[in-house]
Amino acid sequence: MKLRILLPGSDLETEFPRVLPLFERLPATPEYEPRLLLDLARRGLAQIGVISGENGEPVVALAMELIYYPRITALNIIAMAGVGLAEAVRCCMPSVQEFAKAAGADRIEALCGDAMARALDRHGFKKQYNQLVFEV
Repeated sequence: MKLRILLPGSDLETEFPRVLPLFERLPATPEYEPRLLLDLARRGLAQIGVISGENGEPVVALAMELIYYPRITALNIIAMAGVGLAEAVRCCMPSVQEFAKAAGADRIEALCGDAMARALDRHGFKKQYNQLVFEV
């Protein structure tokens, strides 16, 4: 398995339709619809990663964004979905870490549901905060 970051322009435009069905497997969320991740990436506000299997077909898709805190920069996983997710994360987490470092991030974080939290916990992620939301 191999991680590839889709660059704005031709890679992003030609490959996103192939990974959109992976994102569409995610439960509905009020924050975004999977197709809107392409717009974020086009505007440089997110990066789309694709993990491909041995046959070159996409098996996992990631959407990531940089978050700038006063003392650190984090690479936040907005969305991650696909088939064989546990194996893909195990194989490609070192590549995600390299990408995060190259992008200037000090850590990787994810705002996620319980199932994703359990999956990431097995790969060194630890719960740090509870998120509270107040609609305005």
